[in-house]
Amino acid sequence: MDVTGITEEQMKSSIVGYDVSRARAMYYYLCNEKKLILSIVGDMVNRSANAVSKGVSSFRELISRNKRYADLLNEAKMVLLGLGMEEQKDWMHYNGQDYIYIRGRKYSIHDVSSRYFGGGYMGMIDDEFVLYSDNKEQAVRKLLMLVEN
Repeated sequence: MDVTGITEEQMKSSIVGYDVSRARAMYYYLCNEKKLILSIVGDMVNRSANAVSKGVSSFRELISRNKRYADLLNEAKMVLLGLGMEEQKDWMHYNGQDYIYIRGRKYSIHDVSSRYFGGGYMGMIDDEFVLYSDNKEQAVRKLLMLVEN
């Protein structure tokens, strides 16, 4: 809301207005830049992975020809970096691992699969073990449920 004036409730609603649609597309674009899973991104605003993908493409096209939205995107990035999160980052990719910072806490999923024991994924918050799953998607979903609580 700090940049677009659109609330979280509006982003999650069925409103299809111009400003709300553009705000959603910017959200999709920012999440896609950080290689977040499209279905998870869509779930956060009650949309499908396909809608997220189309939104990313449309926003990429929009910022290539519209300075106002390119400036809004840069402003949004500055807001995200200024939230006081560790190392002034909102999410990052480091040593082949993705991390996301939400409200100052670091969330991550680590692949602990082995050829002897099969697939395994460990969910961590602030480098502390919080969950294990045989399936990466389930691990992400469980970790997201912990974020909401």
